[in-house]
Amino acid sequence: MDKTSERVGGWRRRAILAAIVVGVGVAAWSASMQDWTSTSPTLSAKEHADAQATVASLQSVDAVTRYDCAAHEAYIRPDAWLTLDAAAKRGVTLALAVTCAKVGQSSPAHMTILDNQSGKRLAYVGAFGYSVE
Repeated sequence: MDKTSERVGGWRRRAILAAIVVGVGVAAWSASMQDWTSTSPTLSAKEHADAQATVASLQSVDAVTRYDCAAHEAYIRPDAWLTLDAAAKRGVTLALAVTCAKVGQSSPAHMTILDNQSGKRLAYVGAFGYSVE
């Protein structure tokens, strides 16, 4: 097996592990954040800490390669994105947006999720809701 195959195989194993470990937690967390503005008038410190933990776990397996709160953009590996189900994709997008929000903020920050290889828009969350491409 050459080095390229080893890297691709290693990435796939990490992506699957990330989907299992992170996906379950993100889906559960996402369910509690269904409608931030109606269930909770402001972002709590616990919600912010939970979002930061989710993002940290995604970064630890190299699924999220970078995110920029000032630009409201996050870059994710396409293999990792494809391993997530719909609820987990929504949860990841919300987690990245909440991480960039301030505790006590009354509405979610907007966030665009981009493919880190092509730059293609994968998902968006903002004042008008969530969409996935």
